[in-house]
Amino acid sequence: MKGNAVVWFELYVADMARARKFYEAVLDVKLEQPEKMEGDWPEMWMFPGEDEGNGACGAWCR
Repeated sequence: MKGNAVVWFELYVADMARARKFYEAVLDVKLEQPEKMEGDWPEMWMFPGEDEGNGACGAWCR
């Protein structure tokens, strides 16, 4: 099976609410907030994806 060159990406945004509203509407997806991770992590909203599925997974971060 041929894999994708990109397997994860993070894009940093200044206005998370605005970015979520825009991209959920434009891409017709529902971004998901991950479970609380240990340590000092930024606010993060992830694109839906599957480990064995097509496409790249990623998140918006603030």
